[in-house]
Amino acid sequence: MLLAFLLILIQTAHPEVKTSVEGYFPDAAGEEIRLMKYDDLLSYKTAEVNSAHIDENGRFQMDVEISKAQLMFFRYRHGQRSLYLDPGKSYEIEFKTAGSDDFDETRSLHPMHQGFDLEVRNPEGQEDINYWINRINNRVADYLETHVMHRPRTNHRNSLNNFIQETDSVLADLQHLFVTAYKEYYYGYLEATLNTRSFQHLFLNYIAEREILYHNPMYMDLFSTLFGSYVFTGSRFITRRDLDHAVNTEADYYVLMDTLSKDTILSDERLRELVMLASLQEMLSISEYSNQQVFRILRYAAGHALYDEHRRIASNILARRKNLKPGYPAPEIVLKDGEGRVVFDLSEKKGSYVYLFFWAGWCPVSMAEIGPMADIATRFQDGLSAIGILVDSEESVSQVSGRDSVLPFDVFHYAGDYRMLDRYQVRSIPRYILIDPDGNIYDNPFPAPSAGVSNRLERIINR
Repeated sequence: MLLAFLLILIQTAHPEVKTSVEGYFPDAAGEEIRLMKYDDLLSYKTAEVNSAHIDENGRFQMDVEISKAQLMFFRYRHGQRSLYLDPGKSYEIEFKTAGSDDFDETRSLHPMHQGFDLEVRNPEGQEDINYWINRINNRVADYLETHVMHRPRTNHRNSLNNFIQETDSVLADLQHLFVTAYKEYYYGYLEATLNTRSFQHLFLNYIAEREILYHNPMYMDLFSTLFGSYVFTGSRFITRRDLDHAVNTEADYYVLMDTLSKDTILSDERLRELVMLASLQEMLSISEYSNQQVFRILRYAAGHALYDEHRRIASNILARRKNLKPGYPAPEIVLKDGEGRVVFDLSEKKGSYVYLFFWAGWCPVSMAEIGPMADIATRFQDGLSAIGILVDSEESVSQVSGRDSVLPFDVFHYAGDYRMLDRYQVRSIPRYILIDPDGNIYDNPFPAPSAGVSNRLERIINR
């Protein structure tokens, strides 16, 4: 009963208040750092909250307006580390990059995957949200390593019950509402993943007649564990034929909601709608369901779902699934030089196909493609623009252009634009994408020039 009361308090609406972060990151002086969040914990679509320039002394400061405790993470280059922020608090954070010995520039990975660690301090000297969550996470890690890792076939009910009792005793001073819920739902998650409790027990103890904690990672992890594939394999009342009719034949939000209502577990409308969204997200990876029909239901849910949170989740699922998919607009690319002048704008290339590629001068796999790419660019110069973006740390394209006085394709430097690399999901190189004359993704990934793409490009361009 106490937890139920605490959860109601957590859900109570509060105004957004300023939360301050002061950072010390001497290894990244002169660079940018971004504070990010997950817009929801079902689709895991990310959103930028704030950013700051790290001064010559390695310091930065940023504020964020939040109304509740929230999981966030810092992005530096392509590395990221998470933390929790409480509304109205002030934090001091010290960052440190991974040692240079941890990075090998000869591999075919983006050279700016700079790992880093962070240490969060609360200037008020209190044991803050990060302190408590780290204690819980460390205790769980120790329990799994000691009792579970080397005993996969053991019944873990007794050891898990003992762990729960000991953890409650050790954390008896915990009074933070968000962390209390985090801890309790972590217990449920462990009971579910270690199969120490039945679905019915977990549902009644953690889900039934309780508020949905959309912003609590452990609640949403437990929810996804219980309901991610529930309508496909867990429900005794919902058949594949029912789902096929609701999705592939009708493609109708209301028909699908009515279908799910056959299961009394899903009698609560809010829970049922959230389970529907989780199921639709899963269907996008199941071949027997039409993506087009699933998208149709999601588009309706994005505008007409019963709850604001669910409209946002539906929109985020759509955005994530459509990004870089054939037939959908290619993300923006606008590259500037050191003086802020635009040197390349992808939108200006509409009217022809664009063979977009991401290379680096230090990457031998990329450099081996210079000759084949030159052949492709020359052969298809009337209907194809070959555009290269280098991700080397130095703001120079000499690594490529210096090898040949005249190249029949354009090469630009990414100029530290990590937002653009994020939009194109550049996590390894080389990377190739074909964009059609309307500015939509034609194919992603597209083969490298040396993979014999000439005949394929001939058919595409001259069809």
